[in-house]
Amino acid sequence: MASADLLCKARPQPVNLERHRRLVNHLVRFLQVNAPFSVSQVIEAGSMGHGTVTSLGSDIDLVVMSPDLPRVSHQLWLKGKLLEMMIVLQRASIGPEDIDSLPPVGSAIVQTIPRSEGFKISRYSVQFKCCGYDVDLLMTYDWELVNYRRLYRRCRRVKSEQARQWYSVATAKRQVQFMSEQSSNVSHIYSFCL
Repeated sequence: MASADLLCKARPQPVNLERHRRLVNHLVRFLQVNAPFSVSQVIEAGSMGHGTVTSLGSDIDLVVMSPDLPRVSHQLWLKGKLLEMMIVLQRASIGPEDIDSLPPVGSAIVQTIPRSEGFKISRYSVQFKCCGYDVDLLMTYDWELVNYRRLYRRCRRVKSEQARQWYSVATAKRQVQFMSEQSSNVSHIYSFCL
Protein backbone atom coordinates (compact mmCIF):
# COMPACT_ATOMS: atom_id res chain seq x y z
CA MET A 1 0.00 0.00 0.00
CA ALA A 2 1.39 3.41 -0.95
CA SER A 3 2.04 5.90 1.81
CA ALA A 4 -0.52 8.32 0.29
CA ASP A 5 -3.22 5.60 0.55
CA LEU A 6 -2.25 4.91 4.14
CA LEU A 7 -2.49 8.60 5.01
CA CYS A 8 -5.95 8.88 3.38
CA LYS A 9 -7.21 5.92 5.38
CA ALA A 10 -5.71 7.30 8.60
CA ARG A 11 -7.35 10.72 8.30
CA PRO A 12 -10.81 11.13 9.81
CA GLN A 13 -13.73 12.05 7.58
CA PRO A 14 -14.46 15.81 7.38
CA VAL A 15 -18.01 15.30 8.70
CA ASN A 16 -16.60 13.63 11.84
CA LEU A 17 -14.13 16.48 12.34
CA GLU A 18 -16.95 19.01 12.02
CA ARG A 19 -19.08 17.19 14.62
CA HIS A 20 -16.08 17.01 16.94
CA ARG A 21 -15.42 20.72 16.47
CA ARG A 22 -19.06 21.62 17.27
CA LEU A 23 -18.96 19.66 20.51
CA VAL A 24 -15.60 21.12 21.55
CA ASN A 25 -16.82 24.67 20.83
CA HIS A 26 -19.92 24.02 22.92
CA LEU A 27 -17.93 22.61 25.87
CA VAL A 28 -15.45 25.50 25.72
CA ARG A 29 -18.23 28.10 25.73
CA PHE A 30 -19.88 26.31 28.66
CA LEU A 31 -16.65 26.21 30.67
CA GLN A 32 -15.85 29.87 30.04
CA VAL A 33 -19.12 30.91 31.67
CA ASN A 34 -19.88 28.15 34.18
CA ALA A 35 -16.60 26.93 35.65
CA PRO A 36 -16.45 27.34 39.46
CA PHE A 37 -13.52 29.77 39.02
CA SER A 38 -12.55 32.37 36.44
CA VAL A 39 -11.25 30.98 33.16
CA SER A 40 -8.61 32.83 31.14
CA GLN A 41 -8.57 30.28 28.33
CA VAL A 42 -9.53 26.73 27.39
CA ILE A 43 -7.06 24.85 25.23
CA GLU A 44 -7.93 21.82 23.13
CA ALA A 45 -4.97 19.53 23.66
CA GLY A 46 -4.33 15.92 22.71
CA SER A 47 -4.44 14.59 19.19
CA MET A 48 -7.15 17.00 17.98
CA GLY A 49 -5.39 20.03 19.41
CA HIS A 50 -2.08 18.89 17.97
CA GLY A 51 -3.59 18.11 14.56
CA THR A 52 -2.52 14.47 14.77
CA VAL A 53 -5.91 12.76 15.04
CA THR A 54 -6.45 9.54 13.11
CA SER A 55 -9.59 7.84 11.82
CA LEU A 56 -9.31 5.28 14.61
CA GLY A 57 -11.14 7.75 16.79
CA SER A 58 -10.25 10.42 19.21
CA ASP A 59 -11.11 11.72 22.58
CA ILE A 60 -11.45 15.31 23.71
CA ASP A 61 -8.72 16.74 25.91
CA LEU A 62 -9.46 20.19 27.27
CA VAL A 63 -7.19 22.21 29.55
CA VAL A 64 -8.90 24.93 31.56
CA MET A 65 -6.45 27.68 32.51
CA SER A 66 -7.22 30.10 35.31
CA PRO A 67 -5.52 32.90 37.24
CA ASP A 68 -7.53 31.76 40.30
CA LEU A 69 -5.88 28.36 40.68
CA PRO A 70 -2.75 28.07 42.85
CA ARG A 71 0.57 27.69 41.08
CA VAL A 72 1.98 25.11 43.46
CA SER A 73 1.08 22.27 45.82
CA HIS A 74 -1.53 20.80 43.49
CA GLN A 75 -1.74 17.68 45.66
CA LEU A 76 -3.40 19.84 48.35
CA TRP A 77 -6.12 21.52 46.26
CA LEU A 78 -6.52 19.80 42.87
CA LYS A 79 -8.84 16.98 43.94
CA GLY A 80 -11.28 19.47 45.52
CA LYS A 81 -11.33 21.65 42.40
CA LEU A 82 -11.83 18.59 40.18
CA LEU A 83 -14.75 17.55 42.37
CA GLU A 84 -16.28 21.05 42.12
CA MET A 85 -15.92 20.96 38.32
CA MET A 86 -17.40 17.47 38.09
CA ILE A 87 -20.47 18.58 40.07
CA VAL A 88 -20.96 21.60 37.77
CA LEU A 89 -20.72 19.34 34.70
CA GLN A 90 -23.06 16.69 36.12
CA ARG A 91 -25.73 19.29 36.97
CA ALA A 92 -25.44 20.81 33.49
CA SER A 93 -25.66 17.44 31.74
CA ILE A 94 -29.31 17.91 30.79
CA GLY A 95 -28.90 19.24 27.25
CA PRO A 96 -29.55 17.47 23.96
CA GLU A 97 -28.38 13.92 23.46
CA ASP A 98 -26.52 14.48 20.20
CA ILE A 99 -24.17 16.98 18.61
CA ASP A 100 -26.58 17.88 15.80
CA SER A 101 -29.03 19.30 18.36
CA LEU A 102 -26.53 21.75 19.87
CA PRO A 103 -27.30 25.44 19.41
CA PRO A 104 -25.20 27.14 16.73
CA VAL A 105 -21.99 28.89 17.71
CA GLY A 106 -22.66 32.50 18.64
CA SER A 107 -26.13 31.85 20.00
CA ALA A 108 -27.16 32.48 23.61
CA ILE A 109 -24.94 31.76 26.60
CA VAL A 110 -24.41 28.04 27.05
CA GLN A 111 -25.95 26.81 30.32
CA THR A 112 -26.04 23.05 29.65
CA ILE A 113 -23.94 20.38 28.04
CA PRO A 114 -25.17 17.36 26.09
CA ARG A 115 -26.29 14.48 28.27
CA SER A 116 -23.15 12.84 29.55
CA GLU A 117 -22.33 9.81 31.66
CA GLY A 118 -19.56 8.00 33.48
CA PHE A 119 -18.30 11.00 35.42
CA LYS A 120 -15.20 10.28 37.49
CA ILE A 121 -12.07 11.94 38.75
CA SER A 122 -8.60 10.70 37.84
CA ARG A 123 -5.36 11.96 39.34
CA TYR A 124 -5.36 15.11 37.17
CA SER A 125 -8.72 15.33 35.39
CA VAL A 126 -12.48 15.05 35.32
CA GLN A 127 -13.42 12.30 32.89
CA PHE A 128 -16.78 11.61 31.30
CA LYS A 129 -18.42 10.41 28.10
CA CYS A 130 -20.28 12.96 25.98
CA CYS A 131 -21.91 12.24 22.59
CA GLY A 132 -19.75 9.14 22.19
CA TYR A 133 -16.48 10.93 22.99
CA ASP A 134 -14.31 10.30 26.02
CA VAL A 135 -13.63 13.72 27.54
CA ASP A 136 -10.67 14.55 29.78
CA LEU A 137 -10.89 17.94 31.44
CA LEU A 138 -7.72 19.17 33.10
CA MET A 139 -7.10 22.42 34.93
CA THR A 140 -4.07 24.49 35.77
CA TYR A 141 -2.88 27.93 36.69
CA ASP A 142 -2.41 30.07 33.55
CA TRP A 143 1.36 30.54 33.61
CA GLU A 144 1.14 32.71 30.53
CA LEU A 145 -0.09 35.45 32.86
CA VAL A 146 3.23 35.58 34.72
CA ASN A 147 6.03 33.95 32.80
CA TYR A 148 6.76 30.53 31.36
CA ARG A 149 10.33 30.83 32.68
CA ARG A 150 8.96 30.57 36.20
CA LEU A 151 7.14 27.40 35.24
CA TYR A 152 10.33 25.99 33.70
CA ARG A 153 12.36 26.79 36.83
CA ARG A 154 9.70 25.23 39.03
CA CYS A 155 9.69 22.05 36.91
CA ARG A 156 13.45 21.80 37.21
CA ARG A 157 13.24 22.07 41.01
CA VAL A 158 10.53 19.50 41.68
CA LYS A 159 11.68 15.96 42.31
CA SER A 160 8.34 14.21 41.94
CA GLU A 161 7.51 12.76 38.54
CA GLN A 162 3.82 13.22 39.35
CA ALA A 163 4.37 16.94 39.97
CA ARG A 164 6.22 17.27 36.67
CA GLN A 165 3.35 15.56 34.87
CA TRP A 166 0.90 17.99 36.42
CA TYR A 167 3.05 21.00 35.47
CA SER A 168 3.26 19.72 31.89
CA VAL A 169 -0.49 20.39 31.59
CA ALA A 170 0.31 24.10 31.90
CA THR A 171 2.31 23.92 28.67
CA ALA A 172 -0.67 22.72 26.58
CA LYS A 173 -0.89 25.94 24.59
CA ARG A 174 2.81 25.80 23.74
CA GLN A 175 2.53 22.13 22.76
CA VAL A 176 -0.37 22.88 20.40
CA GLN A 177 1.53 25.85 18.94
CA PHE A 178 4.65 23.73 18.41
CA MET A 179 2.74 21.03 16.52
CA SER A 180 0.92 23.62 14.38
CA GLU A 181 4.29 24.96 13.23
CA GLN A 182 5.46 21.56 11.98
CA SER A 183 5.03 20.44 8.40
CA SER A 184 2.10 18.12 7.72
CA ASN A 185 4.55 15.24 7.17
CA VAL A 186 5.89 15.63 10.70
CA SER A 187 2.36 15.74 12.12
CA HIS A 188 1.39 12.58 10.24
CA ILE A 189 4.49 10.73 11.40
CA TYR A 190 3.78 11.83 14.96
CA SER A 191 0.20 10.55 14.78
CA PHE A 192 1.41 7.09 13.75
CA CYS A 193 3.77 6.99 16.73
CA LEU A 194 1.01 7.55 19.30
